[in-house]
Amino acid sequence: MLKKGIWSLLFVICFFTLNVCSTDMQMIKLKKKEISVLADSINSYLGALRLSIKSTALYTESLYKNQDHIIKSVNKRKFKMSASGVFYKPINDSGSAVFISGYVPINESLKKVIYLTEPIDQEFKKQISRFPEISQIYYNDKSSCNRIYPFFDVLTQYEPKTDITSFNFYYLANEKNNPMKNSVWVNEPYIDPAGRGWMISSICPVYYNDKLEGVVGLDFDIDRIIRKYSKSSGLNYLVMMNDGLTVSCTQEIQMLLDLPDSKSVKYIETIVQDKTRTIDFNLLNNNNNEVRSLAENIMQNKKYLTATFNNKIFYVIIEDVKETNWKLVVFIKK
Repeated sequence: MLKKGIWSLLFVICFFTLNVCSTDMQMIKLKKKEISVLADSINSYLGALRLSIKSTALYTESLYKNQDHIIKSVNKRKFKMSASGVFYKPINDSGSAVFISGYVPINESLKKVIYLTEPIDQEFKKQISRFPEISQIYYNDKSSCNRIYPFFDVLTQYEPKTDITSFNFYYLANEKNNPMKNSVWVNEPYIDPAGRGWMISSICPVYYNDKLEGVVGLDFDIDRIIRKYSKSSGLNYLVMMNDGLTVSCTQEIQMLLDLPDSKSVKYIETIVQDKTRTIDFNLLNNNNNEVRSLAENIMQNKKYLTATFNNKIFYVIIEDVKETNWKLVVFIKK
């Protein structure tokens, strides 16, 4: 009788365990489908952003073809030279801020870049209206002329004689790095010289007579997009990764993995060169062995993992965001 009772108990335990596992696996299967749809949605949105900046580049190219007519119609009195040798627009007229840094000596020919691109402000406003997640949109000319919307005080934010072409949001679109002349991504977060914190950019070259004249770009705060899709999906533990680097994550993930706060950037000095994320944001360098192990598995293209943090078990589901070569990683509490 005792043996029979033990076997009965074991049968109940095994049946219960198998039933729980089966239930868990069914839940995971459903979540994987849900997260796959979410990744596709993010991918499509990012693709639309990239196509929008391509459209802006084509519009800018058309301005070069009509520059004589445009330049004649522009009110040149609203621009001036600063004491530091910067050509700029001092008053906000609801259009772009403009900035010729003086890295290339400023002459009338250089000023014409600002004049001929004056109509682009309407294109900038149209794109921001279409995509509210855009933080700013701009055109950078080969001679370090910058037209950027929305307007801000460029004299307090920018350094005179800055070489704008030395930044990733310019050179990644040049002839060497982008021979196909397509719109491309700056997919690693960097600190925006215009003062808006951590940014991701989509950029596209502008050619006229087969010569690179400049690069148009749009910046957006990826944290806004993560929050948007976290809210719509009801998934709280989301992180976007570029290799082992954290591109963006929800606050829940930040606390769970003990990541630095990416929402506040202190501008102690003006930004005159690329400033990307430090190793603190790289999960492969995390102090927690479990986090490092998880990151290594994700790098090996695993699509499903389990992990334990703070004595809590999480199912981890990974999907590719091909548009930017990122991975969307979602943690689900067991």
